[in-house]
Amino acid sequence: MTKTILVTGVTGFIAGHVVHELLGRGYSVRGTVRSLQRAEKLKALYENLGHDPAKFELVELDLEKDTGWAQAMAECTAVQHIASPFPMEEPDDKMAHVPAAKGGALRVLENARKAGVPKVVLTSSTVSITNGVNKPQGYVFTEEDWSNTDAPDIRAYALSKTLAEKAAWDDVEQYGGPILTVMNPSFVVGPLLNDDLGTSCTLIKQFFDGKFPAVPELCFGIVDVRDVAEAHINAMERETANGKRYLLSAGTMPMIEIAKTLKQAFPEKSRKLPKFQSPAFLVRIIALFDKSVKGILPEVGRLYEVDGSRAREELGINFTSREDALIALGESLIERKLI
Repeated sequence: MTKTILVTGVTGFIAGHVVHELLGRGYSVRGTVRSLQRAEKLKALYENLGHDPAKFELVELDLEKDTGWAQAMAECTAVQHIASPFPMEEPDDKMAHVPAAKGGALRVLENARKAGVPKVVLTSSTVSITNGVNKPQGYVFTEEDWSNTDAPDIRAYALSKTLAEKAAWDDVEQYGGPILTVMNPSFVVGPLLNDDLGTSCTLIKQFFDGKFPAVPELCFGIVDVRDVAEAHINAMERETANGKRYLLSAGTMPMIEIAKTLKQAFPEKSRKLPKFQSPAFLVRIIALFDKSVKGILPEVGRLYEVDGSRAREELGINFTSREDALIALGESLIERKLI
């Protein structure tokens, strides 16, 4: 009998690739969406990718509501909980994203427990590891590190992801099963499955569109979405991953180096790419007028490394290079005439 995996937020960039990989490995997928209006379009996407449409179904669910979760969990052998808000702009209220992120994670675990689903893989982020802490330049973050939710300058997104992940670990410790494994991907790029851009891919598109003549001194961990999808499923399948968190990154890269990589790979599209790195004082001035800039202020000038060795060793992930992941996204943007 084909095993059915519940995947939340299947319209998202990571989730889409997780579904693609699951179907490719012979699983059936039950995907959650906030509205079924896009159901036929999503089914057509996976059929066009060569998958059996009979193995992909959609259910309408809301992270902040209880309705429908019990039925969605029925007869599932695992849950890939990927859905979580990831906005471009920093909200005025730092707690704005916490109800959906934390409440959604706890709702998934509670209903998985009631339905007897043995394992949940939860998508967190490296922002649950690297934010709101003062570490020396070049510090290497690992799965042992946690973001400081009490830091006055922690970003709203980092706060929501950290509180949601901590709540999930506390939940399984207090109430028992399901088995929990957490993925902590960094900045996710790579090939697109359709024209829907997630937040990370939108940022790279904005590079090409000329939104940033100069970029702040920001450092990102980079990871290919295909590696992220593979890690999610390998973690689901391997008992050695039970009860662990996995930092997913091929290494860090300053924004100006991202721009240089894209310029070298796509010289015909490079005219509007960022050419300079903005001094910190100028970024602070811009932040007074631009909420999307305000949110990154605490990270300006921080240079750090992240260690993805646990995922390599225990999940068998041979990370795509940072450059190749960025180039794959650029090729998709060009192929789809999005830049």
